[in-house]
Amino acid sequence: MDWEELVAEFRSLGGVADNVTLGEGRLGRGLFAIDPAKPVELRTPENLLVHSEDVEIRDGQLVAKSSADLGDRERGFFDRYQRHFCWGSGVFEQLWQAQQHWHELPLDLMTAVRRMGAVDYFRFAAPNNEVCLRYYINSRALRYQDARYLAPMVEFANHSGMSQSFLVGSGVAIRGMFKGEVLVRYNHGDTWQMITGYGFADAACFAHSLPISMNFQGYRIKIGRKLFEFEVKSGVMFPRLAIDKDIIQLSFLNLGMCLAPRLPQSVFYRLMSKIPIHNPDELFDRIQHYNRIQFITLLRKSNSHNGKIISLLRESALNQLEALSSCFGTRALDNESAESGAVDSS
Repeated sequence: MDWEELVAEFRSLGGVADNVTLGEGRLGRGLFAIDPAKPVELRTPENLLVHSEDVEIRDGQLVAKSSADLGDRERGFFDRYQRHFCWGSGVFEQLWQAQQHWHELPLDLMTAVRRMGAVDYFRFAAPNNEVCLRYYINSRALRYQDARYLAPMVEFANHSGMSQSFLVGSGVAIRGMFKGEVLVRYNHGDTWQMITGYGFADAACFAHSLPISMNFQGYRIKIGRKLFEFEVKSGVMFPRLAIDKDIIQLSFLNLGMCLAPRLPQSVFYRLMSKIPIHNPDELFDRIQHYNRIQFITLLRKSNSHNGKIISLLRESALNQLEALSSCFGTRALDNESAESGAVDSS
């Protein structure tokens, strides 16, 4: 099965693939515009989306479970797609090798990364089919209608934190003008999420706080990294805030944003205005300081080691510190009611 045959079957099942082809670039295999002067459109329809829990490894290949809610043609397409272009075409071997590198990290680095939190329990496990499948799904599944799905074809697009997100509705799509490679932003994660979850270093536009639990002025401040739990007010993303007596919980906290450096502190001050905390600027500075120290410590520990994953961790730490520095001043925020939302990908 070659690319043209794949595209023909994809289109026959309701998919859209206009002015796009598969190729190799600086990020490895990805999607490219055939004619950069014309728009690209790639859409995986709902009938080709496969729930992340409806796949399994059978006879060495990734296939849809017999219980998956798929038509016969859709099931056959997914299985052939995986065999010829994904799992069976070298992706499994790449995942195994990458997981082996994580498993063999020096103990001091492994301990430092664990202490920073927001790392999957299996991140340092020895590679096996279960672990490789877990990271295959984690790195490719998209959030769609409050569930996670594998989206054949659009998942070929590589990530860029500076690009637009997937278009969600009646399937998952990518649409726009691209001078060369077709890039898309997988989610609102920062460079730390990209390296620990996806395995690559990315110069993200955002820097979110690492998980924190700290005391401040009689309160216990707890900050998570649940980026899909947010509210939108006047176009600005706010983390979910929960107050239970002397415990203050935030689903996440943005600490730096290269395109809007005055926004992180403004959002934080608005959140803290609901709580009788004095000197919220000191609390924000403490959270910033904690995060910077963690990444500086990681950099120092990495100096005495070499290796591919170590180099990626080092680059990610520098990227995170750079994004954390994109925070200064404040700006006015409009007062409008919140509307719940969900990020486009896990």
